[in-house]
Amino acid sequence: MPRKSYERTLLLAPSRDQRNRLLMALAALESQDGEPNKALDRMEQLLAKDLNYPEKAKLLATMKSLAEQTGLTDRAEDLDRRISPLKTTP
Repeated sequence: MPRKSYERTLLLAPSRDQRNRLLMALAALESQDGEPNKALDRMEQLLAKDLNYPEKAKLLATMKSLAEQTGLTDRAEDLDRRISPLKTTP
């Protein structure tokens, strides 16, 4: 059961990159298990713990897509508002 192992490993204060990989792996498992809110919460946790996450715009877009696909309209709209300032204009 990888989910429990990942959660236990998070408690061991892994490195930043390890933590991010674990959180994304958990988010993927939760999404596959039909738990989009939990998956989105994991991704939010990653962004909260890694304020300089280099793929922030891409992760927010992934989160928005998941929210839209699963009918979480309010959450998708919130994510869209957070993505807008990150878009660069030519």
